[in-house]
Amino acid sequence: MIKGLGIDLVRVDRIEGIIEKWGERFLNKIYSSAEREYCYSKARPALHLAARFAVKEAVIKMLGGNSYNLCWHDFEVKNNQEGLPELKTSASLQELLKKKGIERVHISISHEQEYAIAQVIGEGD
Repeated sequence: MIKGLGIDLVRVDRIEGIIEKWGERFLNKIYSSAEREYCYSKARPALHLAARFAVKEAVIKMLGGNSYNLCWHDFEVKNNQEGLPELKTSASLQELLKKKGIERVHISISHEQEYAIAQVIGEGD
């Protein structure tokens, strides 16, 4: 049963502009070191950073908003052995998911030259 759904669309040039303005301050606040390492291993890092930002926003929407005072580092996007994106969560976020009856979180990411989009589905029995 679907317990929550979130979707977010991000303009890649918006993330590029934020990085130009705030640099490491923004990157360290939003992304884990593993996320930054992955994105900067790609030809166009901002495309992948935008996609991960969209996932983070979509997670918050799936939960019904950020009234839970989540930190950007409470969740990160990692690729599994098949290269599919998965959500790694902190203990505090795991507690919140359990409280909401969410046992599994599915994420999907897509991006092209100008936009990155992510959808997150929280599922429980």
